Amino acid sequence: MNLSALILSITLGILTGFVVNGCTWLFREHLLPAYSDWKYQGMRIDGNWALEHLGTAADGRGLAAASMSATFNQKAHSIRGIATAILEGGGDSANVVTYKVTGEIRDRFVTLYLRATDRGRIAHSSFLLEIVGNGGCMEGCRTFYGLKQRSMRAIECVWYRDHGGSRSTGDCETT
Repeated sequence: MNLSALILSITLGILTGFVVNGCTWLFREHLLPAYSDWKYQGMRIDGNWALEHLGTAADGRGLAAASMSATFNQKAHSIRGIATAILEGGGDSANVVTYKVTGEIRDRFVTLYLRATDRGRIAHSSFLLEIVGNGGCMEGCRTFYGLKQRSMRAIECVWYRDHGGSRSTGDCETT
């Protein structure tokens, strides 16, 4: 075997590996999720949502005034999206935190994990929620790291489907 045939066979082997890995990636990351989403028969929670905390945190301490909204994109059981929290400070200042959202939906239960997009900031939240009513409401609990108290905290919460800045009281009613 001469040198040019050896170089050609090595080059073709490397190219074949790249093509096979590329096809596998395309199938796993694009074709299979698209097919799964097309065949998915469960609840859909795509769209804009707003969070409301209920009562006080489990440790009995109050929470800073804040509002949170999110946009969820659902592909079959997988949920991805962006959430924004506005933490109101003293005076005219407000602190805005943007989160990357990942999660999944199984039966009528939703798990969400939020992580701050700013790598220089500690901000994590996780949610276990149940879809209730006509599908425009999710009730459950939020756990998060309380930066001021430097401890893990928990609180009951409700996510409402955002209808252009307004909520319908019928969203959480059973039909």
